[in-house]
Amino acid sequence: MNEKEFAELSAASALGALDADQQQAFDLALAMHPEWRGIAERDLETAAALADYAPEVEPPDELRHHILTRIALTPQTDAIPVGAEPLPSTGVIQTQSRTRWMRSMFALAASLVLLVALGFTAVSLSDSLNRPDAVVALEQVQAAPDAQSAAAEFESGGGESTVYWSESVGKAVIVSDGLPQIAEDQSFELWFIRDNTPIAAGAYDPSGGDQDTWVLQGAMEPGDTIAITIEPQGGSPDGVPTGDPVVAIPT
Repeated sequence: MNEKEFAELSAASALGALDADQQQAFDLALAMHPEWRGIAERDLETAAALADYAPEVEPPDELRHHILTRIALTPQTDAIPVGAEPLPSTGVIQTQSRTRWMRSMFALAASLVLLVALGFTAVSLSDSLNRPDAVVALEQVQAAPDAQSAAAEFESGGGESTVYWSESVGKAVIVSDGLPQIAEDQSFELWFIRDNTPIAAGAYDPSGGDQDTWVLQGAMEPGDTIAITIEPQGGSPDGVPTGDPVVAIPT
């Protein structure tokens, strides 16, 4: 018997359609060719799967009587051909099928979790990359072990600015809440007041929100007073404040 002939018998055997001689030939071939066992197992799995979907049918009484008579007249034995391993039962095959199905569902669930995790990571990375430089600088300063801060209210009242700085980070960031309204052709300008001399530290336009966070440009030194003035758009043209500070923060 070649493999093709065995495969034909295997399909019929899985369906219980072989007569005694054919079944014996099939069992003998299986014992002689254990490498064909996979064919028989797949056919049994297919038959078991078909059985799961096939509706239960009550056999005719005549057929049932015939089968029971054949069973009563046929010697029952559990003998297994020499060298052959016992085929798994239908229950075992169904269990294996359910196990494979659960593994597939588990793999699918794991894939979905991985996709969600990758999506979350991508969103987090995108948020991190899109954060304003001033916000990133503020977090760096606040996380530094030598972080310091000082605050002062606006001269006009109704608002406050806080400056955060860290010598180890080398940055100073000012956070203002409630800045006064300015014209479209004006900007806010930051200053280091050092030995009564103003040193420009950057000009900014208001963001339009309730709070503005800006990084002071230049090196801050101990004892500097941080001030904000209202200047022509883009900053003071001659590097000197044109008006009184709206806020001055001693440090």
